[in-house]
Amino acid sequence: MTDEKYFGGSFERLQALTTKTTLPVLCKDFIIDPLQIDVAKQAGASMILLIVNILSDKQLKDLYNYAISQNLEVLVEVHDRHELERAYKVNAKLIGVNNRDLKRFVTNVEHTNTILENKKPNHYYISESGIHDVSDVRKILHSGIDGLLIGEALMRCDNLSEFLPQLKMQR
Repeated sequence: MTDEKYFGGSFERLQALTTKTTLPVLCKDFIIDPLQIDVAKQAGASMILLIVNILSDKQLKDLYNYAISQNLEVLVEVHDRHELERAYKVNAKLIGVNNRDLKRFVTNVEHTNTILENKKPNHYYISESGIHDVSDVRKILHSGIDGLLIGEALMRCDNLSEFLPQLKMQR
């Protein structure tokens, strides 16, 4: 997360991270302007997050196409079925379902299952937020997700070498 005011992140921290890994790095921020995409790319991000909830259809399309033109992958985040349909309209390849209720700020990992009941093929689906342990992973596996976005649980974990293998998705 590169938002400094609310999450304590920064593009400088993102850049420091990207120099220490060859893995893909997501710039997770509230992106509303192409300039932010340029800064993310300069910082070494290989992927950006676009949150459907905060963008108009035109903004979503324009920012998505701009990021793709800059050779960045785009994770398009949705919170409900209406937003999922909007993600399909821009032909988003990577779609993240956020399990956080934005009105009450509570998470329910089974939200992914609900949103993806009638998902379309030829997209990759990521479940985001509220994934704390292997039981959470089991609750959402049958939705056909392709990956997980885990943040807080990793930051709070005392022993990553034990925790990460437990989360490996078993189909």
